[in-house]
Amino acid sequence: MFPSVRKNILWAFSLSGCAVILSLATQIAISYFYGTSAELDAYWSSLAIINLMVYPIHPFREALIPEIHRRSINDTPEEISTYFSKALTFILLVASFGLLLVMIFPQFFSYLVANSAAKQLPELVISQLKWFAPVIILLALSETLNSLLVSYHAVILQSVSRLMAAGSSLAIITSLAEIAGIKALVWSFVVAQFVTITISFFVIRKHGLIFSVKWPSGLGKAFFSVSAVLLINYSMSQIYSIYEKNIFSGFSEGLISAFQYSVSITNVLITILGLSLANILWPRFLDHAANKDIEKANHDVTVAIKAIFLGMGLVCTIIFCNADLITHLLFARGAFDVESTIKTSQALRATIFAAIPISILSILGKAFISFGAAKKMMLVGVTTAFFGLFILWLSQFFGLYRIAIIHWFLANVISSILAGILFFRLQGHQFSAYVKACWWILRLLVIFAVAILTAQSMAHTFFINASSVGAGIVSTITIVVTTLLIGRIFGIISNLKPILGFKISES
Repeated sequence: MFPSVRKNILWAFSLSGCAVILSLATQIAISYFYGTSAELDAYWSSLAIINLMVYPIHPFREALIPEIHRRSINDTPEEISTYFSKALTFILLVASFGLLLVMIFPQFFSYLVANSAAKQLPELVISQLKWFAPVIILLALSETLNSLLVSYHAVILQSVSRLMAAGSSLAIITSLAEIAGIKALVWSFVVAQFVTITISFFVIRKHGLIFSVKWPSGLGKAFFSVSAVLLINYSMSQIYSIYEKNIFSGFSEGLISAFQYSVSITNVLITILGLSLANILWPRFLDHAANKDIEKANHDVTVAIKAIFLGMGLVCTIIFCNADLITHLLFARGAFDVESTIKTSQALRATIFAAIPISILSILGKAFISFGAAKKMMLVGVTTAFFGLFILWLSQFFGLYRIAIIHWFLANVISSILAGILFFRLQGHQFSAYVKACWWILRLLVIFAVAILTAQSMAHTFFINASSVGAGIVSTITIVVTTLLIGRIFGIISNLKPILGFKISES
């Protein structure tokens, strides 16, 4: 029997909301102290290299969660701890190998993320990697332990750990940035990982999970089959991420940082709604899969995706129309100058709607893994990376950075469409279901497009400065009213009641 879904969702949203507010406050602090400087570009590029070394951990972590969940039903705590110890030892060995590579070949990795047109970026990246490299081990531990909380339905505590980590990171930056410079960012990241590890460790110990170093043998075919499929997925994602930094660094100094600020705002929506819903639903998907109850899984996915389209679509539309105002209010102070504001607001318009397909992919991904269809996620991941790389290449070919900054949105839209089709096939739906879904989405797109045009027209008609606070308020009210009116006409509003009521199937 599941704990109250409504209660879990509300708690998860509230805690995630607090965590992302702290994360956003962290980005504001970063913008104040570092602006869109070359050093900050080097920080994000170094972090991309660290993630490149840590990425093999993610598929093993994802494969471990259903294994621990399955064993927690029938196995003894000692047997579960033995399996966990073997898996975590294996993960730490992989992370140690990544650490060794970074320590031996820092120059090679720096040139992966720095375009030949970038002047001082490679040297700055090499300098920061010396401080950053040990984070590989800490990140492997924090990601694995925190993810395991899903196996024990402890998603609320998972949000608590993120909240504490975000708070500690902000405290380090604000207190040490003027003293330590860019090193304060590295230290804040390290402290955040320690906080996550500590909280997760005490939670899993409470559930009887104890770690001791054991040779990683006998992890099972299921563990490695899921891991192998996801490894291909994550490999493509990392190639994509590294290439993105390389292309951006070739256009202009600070573009990497400006894009990252816009991504941080987009991630607020993804974390609060997308990831929170995905984490709440994942234990349910695991139980639906164990009971072979495809109908209930389909109902849960449908309700969650409609909630994302409706709620997140409305918020994305408001942010899109007020990108200049939001960027100015959040970041325009300290080292964040006029050029930084222009670059970031352009990037925000290009990225904000990516929150919708990414959130949908997070939910469908959990459903695929739960039902043993991880290969479908591999196909989706490869598709995302392929189209993202292609769009970035086009931007370099034509010399247009505006093409580059929309790569994230376009690639995820294409892959979310593919994921939706694959999910329909997994559920055995008829062609009429595809038509019905397309018609629902098309009406929603028309609603938001009309809302954007109406809001921008109102702002330019009644305000000299369309990015003023007054124009932002009028724009927001116009979007909400227009969406409700046209949504009523199109019959979309009739879907709100079951979604707002969280009427997800009970097991």
